[in-house]
Amino acid sequence: MAQENQTIEITTELTEQDRRNAMFYNLFFRKKWILGYLIVFVAFSVGVLITKLAGIFNVPTLLCWIAGGFLVLLAGFIGTIFMSSKGGNSQPRKLIFTEKGITTSAGRDNKMISFTWEKLYYIGRTGKCFYIYPDASQFIIVPKRYLTEEEIRRINEYV
Repeated sequence: MAQENQTIEITTELTEQDRRNAMFYNLFFRKKWILGYLIVFVAFSVGVLITKLAGIFNVPTLLCWIAGGFLVLLAGFIGTIFMSSKGGNSQPRKLIFTEKGITTSAGRDNKMISFTWEKLYYIGRTGKCFYIYPDASQFIIVPKRYLTEEEIRRINEYV
């Protein structure tokens, strides 16, 4: 079945942009309900503030403070994502893809851990990365810049 020439072996090192993209992917694409609530609250808040400023309706001041407070919290939340993605240099991570699953190095001691494709919790894809979730609380970022077009096609077949 799995032949040696079907193995894809790469070593990745994440950039600040990779970590930021992963945080946005995890919060706004994988958990679409968060994005839905965010759109509703932003539309509501902006609508309330525009209505008050334009004088269309007599909007209570308390409602304006709530709407403004939400927008400030949103800006702080997005700022936190940008600041937390600036973490120190990432350690190189070795990844081995086969027809059966993925093996990756983890931790400071580079202990190798294997996951079969069937046992993975979730696998996401964007134009720049694969996001592989062994469980609900952690994920492996695989930037596509480390892969050839043929390797990307084969990984897509695996998943």
